Amino acid sequence: MSMKRVFELIYLYVGFSIFGLAMLLVFPIVGLANFLLPDAFSNWIKLHCMKFWAASFYSFGVWFYHKGSRKAQENWPKGPVIIVCNHNSLLDTPALYLMLKRFAKPLAKMSLTKAPIFGHLCQWITLPVERKSAESRQKAMADMNSYLSNGGSLVIFPEGKTNKTAQPIQPFEPGAFRLSFDLGIPIVPVLVRNSRYCLASTSPMTLRPGMVTTETGPIFNPNAYSNSLDLQRNVFEWYETSLQKP
Repeated sequence: MSMKRVFELIYLYVGFSIFGLAMLLVFPIVGLANFLLPDAFSNWIKLHCMKFWAASFYSFGVWFYHKGSRKAQENWPKGPVIIVCNHNSLLDTPALYLMLKRFAKPLAKMSLTKAPIFGHLCQWITLPVERKSAESRQKAMADMNSYLSNGGSLVIFPEGKTNKTAQPIQPFEPGAFRLSFDLGIPIVPVLVRNSRYCLASTSPMTLRPGMVTTETGPIFNPNAYSNSLDLQRNVFEWYETSLQKP
């Protein structure tokens, strides 16, 4: 193994150690908020704990720049929204939550809920789903429907999994757009750039200092489209067009 790779691995392990320490610090706070506080206050605490946890990446050279994303949220509907985001890296979630001004519950793989400590955090702040199980997907859709109907917002990565291809974006799964169309809840796209460079989902994983940027797109009102596939196609085209710009 070359010395360069040795230093890369040391950097990676130190970085994730800091990330793990931040997780341990927020763990009891999120747990208490989840079980003891009213939903509105609990969600406020969860959001800021996630921001603190995400900000741990600053300590090892990954910076986040929000290109008007925070100000753009002033024009978002006051009620529930479905936030969709492209997915190239584990850094996409930290980038997204550092810019958000409201708590939105993300979907997560069921396997993540089985990890020590982190698994409990996932259960408290996400909607877990086992993608290979039709029964689990149906339950997740019902849970998402209920959560949105009660005023909550969701974060969904419509590509379904981390993009490890040479293409800038993968085809979208239809779930988020069906929910939006069926419930009349707006879609808000967020574009994350450069996360793959800073933390590549390769084997072995590579962590590099760099700048990750976020920017929001227009609000897509489902009432303006004839069906959910038309809505899905228009959101996908926005991503394709935006990714061609510098």
